[in-house]
Amino acid sequence: MDAKLVAQIFNDGVGSKYQTLLKGGRNEPVFIPDRDTSDIIHYKADYVSSALHEVAHWCIAGANRRRLVDYGYWYKEFRDADQQLAFEQHEAKPQALEWIFSEGAGIQFRLSVDNFQRIKSGCPDFKIAVRNEAISLTSLINKRALSFLQDLMSVSGLKHALLPETYGEVPSC
Repeated sequence: MDAKLVAQIFNDGVGSKYQTLLKGGRNEPVFIPDRDTSDIIHYKADYVSSALHEVAHWCIAGANRRRLVDYGYWYKEFRDADQQLAFEQHEAKPQALEWIFSEGAGIQFRLSVDNFQRIKSGCPDFKIAVRNEAISLTSLINKRALSFLQDLMSVSGLKHALLPETYGEVPSC
């Protein structure tokens, strides 16, 4: 499954229901709310993992955050240790949901810490946090996320994305 197919699945399904479009081709991902027509989730270039990750953020964001550009968050390229920890605490749930979507789409998931120093360390605490979130989400997934996941699985033919035993060791960062 490639990014264009993921966008089509999203746009024809849950995106259509919630007046939100998923589009690729950007240098950096960003969510743009537009109350007059459709909100737009932009993912990076043609990267399927970026598309799945940005949809995960959209699924997790509440109604108030979906009124704000990029859900009111900002990206910081260079982080000190405390900022990196805060980033990882915020990113555990979206990355867990991305992992679930990846399983449903038949896409290999790769943990992202956005920090080369953390990659060298293997980021064991973050891996555990993402795994725990994925296991938790298998029984607590919301309607938007479940709808998208079901659409992914109907196209991929895979049916195991919500089984907690699927979530063994998190792939490397």
